[in-house]
Amino acid sequence: MTDYSRLSRSDLVARLRAAEAELERIQAAKEVGNRRAAFGSGALTASAELRRRAEARAPPQQTRAGRPLTEADSLRLIHELHVHQIELELQNKELQEARAQLEQNLKRYTDLYDFAPTGYFTVTSDGAVRELNCAGAALFGQERSDLIGKRLGLWVVEENRVIFAAFLNRLVQGVCQETCEVTLDLDGAPPRQVCFEGMGVGSGMDRSCRLVVVDITERKRIETALRESEERFRLFMDHGPVVAWIKDEEGRWIYLNKTYQQRFCASVETWQGKTDFELWPADMAEKFWQSDLAALATGEPLEIADAISEADGALSYWHTIKIPFQNTSGHRFVGGIAVDVTAQERAEQKLRARETLLRTIMENSPDPIFMLDRACRVLYVNPASLTVLNALGRQPPWTQEALVGKSAPEFFSDPAVGRAMLESDQRVIESGQVLRVEERIATLDGARIHLSIRSPLRDAAGQIVGLIGIAHDITEQKQGEVERFARLERQRDTLVREVHHRIKNHLQGVTGLLRNRIARHPELAKDLEEVIVQIHAIAHVYGLQSRRTEGGVRLNELLEILVHSAIGSVPIKFLSAPATATAFLAQEEAVSLALVLNELLTNALKHNNSSGPTRPVRVLLEAGTAEQRVVIRNGPALLPDAFDFAAGRGLGTGLELLRVLLPPQGAALTFHQEADEVVAELCLMPSIFRISPIDE
Repeated sequence: MTDYSRLSRSDLVARLRAAEAELERIQAAKEVGNRRAAFGSGALTASAELRRRAEARAPPQQTRAGRPLTEADSLRLIHELHVHQIELELQNKELQEARAQLEQNLKRYTDLYDFAPTGYFTVTSDGAVRELNCAGAALFGQERSDLIGKRLGLWVVEENRVIFAAFLNRLVQGVCQETCEVTLDLDGAPPRQVCFEGMGVGSGMDRSCRLVVVDITERKRIETALRESEERFRLFMDHGPVVAWIKDEEGRWIYLNKTYQQRFCASVETWQGKTDFELWPADMAEKFWQSDLAALATGEPLEIADAISEADGALSYWHTIKIPFQNTSGHRFVGGIAVDVTAQERAEQKLRARETLLRTIMENSPDPIFMLDRACRVLYVNPASLTVLNALGRQPPWTQEALVGKSAPEFFSDPAVGRAMLESDQRVIESGQVLRVEERIATLDGARIHLSIRSPLRDAAGQIVGLIGIAHDITEQKQGEVERFARLERQRDTLVREVHHRIKNHLQGVTGLLRNRIARHPELAKDLEEVIVQIHAIAHVYGLQSRRTEGGVRLNELLEILVHSAIGSVPIKFLSAPATATAFLAQEEAVSLALVLNELLTNALKHNNSSGPTRPVRVLLEAGTAEQRVVIRNGPALLPDAFDFAAGRGLGTGLELLRVLLPPQGAALTFHQEADEVVAELCLMPSIFRISPIDE
């Protein structure tokens, strides 16, 4: 350090002024550094602080021993020089430190500018690039050096160039921040949408624009996708069959779809921001609000069955789902979707009413009603069915629960009845036809007869899934019918006997008239006697029918009467083989068979050979269950030459009549010669007679 005490006063003043000038120059050049509060306490200025530090380091004023102070100013000047020297040294050090800090900050800010993820540009008023960072160059797909001096508008698509030029003009003319969105047409790359945000700086010819460029291609894509998604959502909600809405957690309406608007004559404009209490009756609004709160409280979807009174007063029914949710800001909402189920609900109400009616009928029906599945297992039986089954005597008694899943063989004590019931059930399932059958069930109170009607049970597709049956007890009805038929039978028999008796009397009156005719006209005796014999045969039939309650004609009695009433020159013997049963002739064939038998007896009496000794005509009845055979033998007698009864050859008038009278079915008549006898055989089949016990 210079020893200023050895200098003259004029040298000290000169050096002091030089030091002050140097300080002013340095301070003027580095004013910013001198103002930095970081190097001081904040309460003192940078100059005052330097002054304080310099004075602290300056040596105290000294005087040479034995030499008197020539002048006070000299000492002051020397001190000032020392202080300024130290102050200059300190300031120089601080300036060096500040420069190093500034260089470090410049490097850091340069790195931040160059390597920022956002593009930075400085352009002239016509858009030519002066400066740009790496991100800006990468955005354009160019080297930084290649973009310097180029106009940015060259990369803007043609339809956006006017917009971009107007944006630059606003920056040049104004001082406000401006934005502009354009599309860049980059060589060899898809178009990019970017947002320019800038501000004009400088003035006059040096006016320029600083721009921040952000690639908003992805954001635009997301925005487009979001708009499309919102449009799809709107179209979906507006064209769907459901009504949909959104309310905030305060119950204010935010959204309602077109279906809701049309259904309830609402609009977004008039409903938005309002609550249910402003739009619906108080009771309905309270119900809606409470369900909204319930959904918000649980945070889970809530299903509700709503009934809403329409404008005309009619109720409509809705199946509603309320869905709580919240957005990214934490605001909560309740969305609702409701389907009009009025038609379904009314159909279900009718179905429930029909089911109630049907169940009431089935539960209170006196007739057993049951339902079975396709495997013929019980699905349901009514109380009347339980009464019938429990009448069989099972202990403990059957219950509805105990019967379900069982088939007929499991709950009928009689195996035959159980198998018959199961077979009936299976026929209905397999054939798909309604089955009506009378079933006899032995109960503790005696046998009961039920008329059972089983019908196939089909599903909505028409497939047979089981059967439903109903049984009606017809025991008393059957007994009444038997009694009624017996009574009618007795009345019929009485009437028939009376009719037969009267016919017999009339026929006898006819024979009396014919005999009177013979007395007056003897020449007609032969023919009329044959007629009288035939009438007698018919009368005998009606006489037999009039004597019996059953109104039938016994074959053996008819033969016996015809034999005894036959008139001829030879006797007739009637032989009847022992029988355990009686043959009754069919009522519609009795008269014709009586005439046939009478004619056979008459022929046997007439055609015996009277030139020699004769034998009695023999009549034999061979009775059996499969056949009744009447055999008539007479002789001596011969059949005519070429006689053939079956072919109708060699027949007289009487035999021709036999062919006519003989029943076409169930009767056969043959003639044959045995030695000197003619044998006639009449065979009767079961179709024209019935067998009854001998005591009938």
